Amino acid sequence: MRIFKVRKVKALLITLVALSLLVIPACSKNPQPANSSGTTPPQSQEDPKENKESSAKDALSTSEQYSKLLTVAEVEKIGGFEDVKTVEKNPSIGAGGDLNFASADDLILIVQIQDASLFNTSKASSFYKKDLSGLGEKAFWGSSGMGDSINGLAFLQGNKTVSIVGFYDMNKDMKPYFSEEQLLELANLMSSRL
Repeated sequence: MRIFKVRKVKALLITLVALSLLVIPACSKNPQPANSSGTTPPQSQEDPKENKESSAKDALSTSEQYSKLLTVAEVEKIGGFEDVKTVEKNPSIGAGGDLNFASADDLILIVQIQDASLFNTSKASSFYKKDLSGLGEKAFWGSSGMGDSINGLAFLQGNKTVSIVGFYDMNKDMKPYFSEEQLLELANLMSSRL
């Protein structure tokens, strides 16, 4: 039983590291754009309570918007699962995506939707394995580091970079929950809705 827990924790940590390679470039030390004189405009003195409420509303509307790109029923059908549910974003448990799907036992799939400018950064990361044609404007296969097995992909379409990462099944020799064909089918569905 202990070996199972150690393998599960190791797989979770590797997946989190891969996701951080996709997310960290999105962070900026100076999020305020400089004006024409090269100085940073002053930040507004809004009430922090209003900012929190606004952020929560924005997050909810974004989550609702993204949930239309890929549904629980589609993940169940394509992945061959039953009783799939969505999980709120919570990186501490591995649910670091904008969309997070779980079976009764484990997280099985996460989707991140980011700015188009992050596609090349993602491709330059250790997640990149090989190019993928026929999806979006550009695409590539990726792996979160459990050997050479492909367990994800990323594609660029319009002003968005979409990353789809399947977790590994700890009960089946650490094989990904989703095959390349299944990941591509999920990605094509999302691409058709962007």
